[in-house]
Parts: sequence; structure tokens; C-alpha cells
Amino acid sequence: MRKRVRFSIAALVLATSAVALIGWAGVVWVELCRCEVQVDGAWTRLDNGYRHRLDLVRDLMVLARPADDAGADAAHRMRETMVGLERFAAMPFLPDDGDRYATYLAWQRRLGDTLAEFAGEVRGSGDWQVEQLCNKLADLETRIDEDMRQFDRAMGEFNGFTSGFPGSLVARLARIRQPGCPTAPSGPILAR
Repeated sequence: MRKRVRFSIAALVLATSAVALIGWAGVVWVELCRCEVQVDGAWTRLDNGYRHRLDLVRDLMVLARPADDAGADAAHRMRETMVGLERFAAMPFLPDDGDRYATYLAWQRRLGDTLAEFAGEVRGSGDWQVEQLCNKLADLETRIDEDMRQFDRAMGEFNGFTSGFPGSLVARLARIRQPGCPTAPSGPILAR
């Protein structure tokens, strides 16, 4: 009878430990999934903002009707940048494709810089539609900046979780690899 009691207590302790371990792994898994979904959502918002900006820039280029000469003006640089971005507009990708991500952000940064210069040139032309479009683009730039900060926070949290214990262990077991997105305290290195 004593052996049975000892065996029952040992079995109970072992079963309780197994359930606790499985529960703990489940909590870590849920946290890992939450971080991953947060990164995907932040990236989707940021990418949608970039795509919307590209559409508005196309409209601005049509409305403003800038000269088509190949000089060093902002309109020409804007056209060149838009041609570079057209390759990315048709192919969605996630930030874990490090090279494409870095190139995409570099093109987006270039478009933002050129757009600021071009909008400064076409504002005050007296065309109400151009003014409205420039205002929309300025509001969109503010939203893109906020989306970039949210993406940076989400990516930093995910990278921190997957690089430390227990997240690294669960990520390794689930074969979830850490995205190759370059981050810094102020966000992606190439973003700003």
C-alpha cells in the first residue's frame, strides 16, 4: 500500500510538473505569436501608407504638370524615384527579406525627401487641387512617421523577445526566425 501511495504522489508531482511546463510553454508561445502579429500589423500599416503616398504623388505629378526636361529639378528626381518604387509596388514582401527591405526604405526615404522639395515648388501656384493634394501628402507624411515609430517599437519588442530566454527557445523549436530588419534605438537604421 505504501508503494502505491509513493507511486501515486510521484506520478501526481510528475503530471503537475508536465502540465505546468506545457502551460508555461503555451504562455510563451502566445506571447511570441502576439509579437509576430504586432510586427505584421505595423508593417502592413506602414506599407499601405507608402503605397497610398505613391498614388497621391502620381496624382500630384499629373496635376502639377511639371516640365519633362532631364535637369536636376525635383520633378525629374521624383519621376526617377517613382520608377524605382514601381518595382516594389507590385511585389508585397515582409521586412525579414533584409536586402529588399533596405532598398525599399532607401527608395521611400528618397521619395519623401524629393516630395518635400517638389511640394515646396508647386505650392502657391494658385491651383486649388494641387494645394489640396499637397496638404493630403503632408498629413500622410505625419501618419507615415507615426507608423514607422510603431513598426520600430513592434520590431524591437519582437527582436528582444526572440533573442532572450524563453522566447529564443520557443522560437527555435517553432522554427520562427528573427526578422533581419535592421533596428536601432531610434528605429530602423535605414529609415531615417
